[in-house]
Amino acid sequence: MDWRIYYGDGGTFSSDDGPPWEAPPHNVMAVAQKDARLGRAVYNQWDWYFYSDEIGGWYGADLFGIIDQVMHNCNRIRAVIQGRVTTSERFTKILDQARNDPDLPRKSAKGGWESRGQKYGNGFSE
Repeated sequence: MDWRIYYGDGGTFSSDDGPPWEAPPHNVMAVAQKDARLGRAVYNQWDWYFYSDEIGGWYGADLFGIIDQVMHNCNRIRAVIQGRVTTSERFTKILDQARNDPDLPRKSAKGGWESRGQKYGNGFSE
């Protein structure tokens, strides 16, 4: 499995379930995927998520970011899905699931967007 999407209702959709364009497009809480530099990257709290052949996977974007990606890279974007707000309790539970999913590699490094000292799932913090 290369990636998994986590939804607000507790459901998931992964690369084992189908290609990116078959993923349910609404109520996305997080997207986790293999990452050559980080082991595992988890994108969350974005308005939109898109799958790009050029970038090589899923990434998050705000409204203007997704408009920019679609306008300039439409022939390389395979899917666009929409994030959603939920309760803090539900979001924390789903994010913990994404950060500790046993079907994806363990996180092995910090991404540039992560704060120093930010805890990440079980075992990794800087």
